[in-house]
Amino acid sequence: MPEFPSLDWFEAARHVANDDPAFRALGSCDASVGVKVGERVFQISFDGFQCAAVAEVDDDALHDVDFY
Repeated sequence: MPEFPSLDWFEAARHVANDDPAFRALGSCDASVGVKVGERVFQISFDGFQCAAVAEVDDDALHDVDFY
């Protein structure tokens, strides 16, 4: 597993979640979530039954997420 926090870590977690049938069993979610760790900021997008995307963004992007 890549080092946390990093875009590689969030990508790996996204793939693990999307490949796990138990993740889909939790139900659907449509949300844009921000995660701030120290000076680093990540945006995670959930669409339906999957984690659709992750990206490293700047602090200003937190204004556009549903919550962080």
